[in-house]
Order: sequence, then structure tokens, then C-alpha cells
Amino acid sequence: GAALVAPLSELLPTAPEAARPQLLHLLGGLGPAGCDGLVAALGDPSTEAQAAVRAELARLPADAVDRALEHALAGSAFAVRAAAAGLLGERHDAAALPRLADAATDPTEVPEVRAAARRALQAMAGSIDAGEQARLATTETEPAGRVRALALLTAKAGRGAEGVLRTALRDESEPVRAYAVSALAALGDPDALTALRALLGREGNGPLVGPIRDAIQKLEKAAPGAAAH
Repeated sequence: GAALVAPLSELLPTAPEAARPQLLHLLGGLGPAGCDGLVAALGDPSTEAQAAVRAELARLPADAVDRALEHALAGSAFAVRAAAAGLLGERHDAAALPRLADAATDPTEVPEVRAAARRALQAMAGSIDAGEQARLATTETEPAGRVRALALLTAKAGRGAEGVLRTALRDESEPVRAYAVSALAALGDPDALTALRALLGREGNGPLVGPIRDAIQKLEKAAPGAAAH
């Protein structure tokens, strides 16, 4: 059975649209071995094929499907990565939270995938421990770990994360400061303006100057009275 996974997966992209649901059904019939092939087909633009993929995944063991979806977050096709992120959010796979946070905050990732990962994190907010993420945002040794914690905290707490985000504006790591700037701008609270203006003064001619100015401009538009400061 497992030996059929590769041939079936290779046939799918070029098969006539009407034949794809049957091929997907065959993949699903292979059990957990067919998970990766099914998930790869999430990039198929056909609505019928998408529905067939979901139907086949629904009858396979949840743990195997979740692992295949997590693996797909590092795949090469952005449509598959975005769809996998969305499905993980729908399935509330708490084990996928770190990978989703990484996808949501990766500056090299395409916007569609980052947005899908952010929506998935918000859908899974009930599985996030805000207190633990607030602690990790300052204690994680690696900058990537602190960014991940900030992303999870923001997904859980929304504007309740702003105190920790403002503290992160003073982090020694540029990626951490960059995430804090973007998150504060997205949350849209003018109370963050003072901290952002202070950061702008500290950054000199660094690469974050543009994003900081953009964030300040966005928040000033949201609260015109704050622009005079």
C-alpha cells in the first residue's frame, strides 16, 4: 500500500480535474501512509478536489493527519502551507502552536501564509497559556523563542499583550523589536505611541526606522489627537 503513495501523488497534479477525487480516495484508502500525499493536494485550486481532500483526511487517524499538516508548514508550495495552517487551526492541534507562531512571524514567508497562521493562532487561543508566554517573552535565550512567545501571547490576549510588547521594544534583538513594532501597529492602540516614538529615537538610521514610522503613522491616524505629540 505505502508503495502506491508516490505514484498516486505524482499523478494528481496532471490528472484531469474529474479524476482527482478518485485518486484522492485511493490515497485515503492507504491509511496514514497517504496523509502526506493528501495534504500536498491541499494546493489544488479545484473546489471539488479540496472537498475531497478534507473528506479523506477526516477519516484518517487524527494524529497522523496533524503531523502531516505540521510537516506541510515547511513545504515548498505556499498554497499548501496556507491551507495546512488553516486546517491546523480548525482542528485545534495544540502541538502545532510553535510552528504556527513561527509561520506567522517569519518575515520571509508570503503574506497569505502569515495571515493564515495568525488566524489559526487566534482560533486556538484557548490552548495558549498567556502567563507562560509572557514569561517566555523575556526569559527565552534565543530571539526566535521570544518572538514566538510574543506571537502566542498576542493571539491569546490581544491588547492585553501590549505591556509585554512595549517592553519588547527594548529587547537587544532586532527581530524581537521588529515583531513588537508590527504587533503594536496591528493592535491599533494609540497608547503605544509614546513607546514607539522613544524607540524611533533610539534606532538612529537602523533598518527598523521605516517600520516604526509606518506604525506611528498608522496609530496617529487611528487617534488624530495623538499626532501632536
